Amino acid sequence: MFTLTPALSHTLVAPSETAVLVIECQEGIIGEGASIPECLRRSVLDSGMLPRLSRLLDRARTAGVQVVHCTVERAPTSRVRSGMRRFGKEASEVVASAEGGSPGRIVKELAPHPADLVSQRAYGMSAFYQSGLDDELRTMGIKTVVVTGVSLNIAITGVVIEAVNRGYRAVLPTDCAASDPPEYAEWIIRCTLRNMAVLTTASALEAAWASS
Repeated sequence: MFTLTPALSHTLVAPSETAVLVIECQEGIIGEGASIPECLRRSVLDSGMLPRLSRLLDRARTAGVQVVHCTVERAPTSRVRSGMRRFGKEASEVVASAEGGSPGRIVKELAPHPADLVSQRAYGMSAFYQSGLDDELRTMGIKTVVVTGVSLNIAITGVVIEAVNRGYRAVLPTDCAASDPPEYAEWIIRCTLRNMAVLTTASALEAAWASS
């Protein structure tokens, strides 16, 4: 079993220097219309990750922590649709409705707020790939990234590696991430991610931001 950090220092997750990255929580990946194997969606639902992550995002916003939704969506044409933007008035257009939505839309349980950012890429295995994410984080003075979402198999692991390579501190709330199959999470966290990221929980992050 891996070891969690029960209490986080103010310096590590200072709101003005921290961003929560929500990785690929999209309709086409974990929604009702998911095009990838059902087992990842089932892992997300059975773990209770979505309501837990939703509460964490609310606490982050209240504390002044930037929330960034990192999505991947290949355009139907040959044009690459990558880059950063704020949701603002377009928030309703990028959230999946109860009846479903486009594969790139964010699941309704994690409905973005106007102040959230979206980092969209068309290709690659990591949220940092040709998305403008690194430049945006540096412009905001971000030093710590809290990595959440799916999946621990590839996307989250890739983001943690690339974040550390770029000099960011990585924090992983293990109860706000999922894998396929679910038991794989224990192995990838214990054998790989614990060497690069601070392992914690949603409640520990909420406590740190509540006192900031």
